[in-house]
Amino acid sequence: MSDLSNSAVINVAGEGATLGRRVNGTFRQFSKKQLVLGVPERISPSTPVFVHARELVFLGEVHECVEQIPGEYTLEIAVRQAIARM
Repeated sequence: MSDLSNSAVINVAGEGATLGRRVNGTFRQFSKKQLVLGVPERISPSTPVFVHARELVFLGEVHECVEQIPGEYTLEIAVRQAIARM
């Protein structure tokens, strides 16, 4: 999964200690206003995020973040808007 087309960068737009944090992840799926990523750390539900993946920027909110195996999380984001990169 080291293919650059699968890479994603999550900019956390939450408050406090999480504000401005950047997390590298792996794009897994996008369907029906839901984006699924693999990430190395937990991001709390309801946290607003900007995701740079492929040729798009997604704006949304973390719906769920579940640890599948130690150190690997599945992050589900409710997408509010997707914008094509220029």
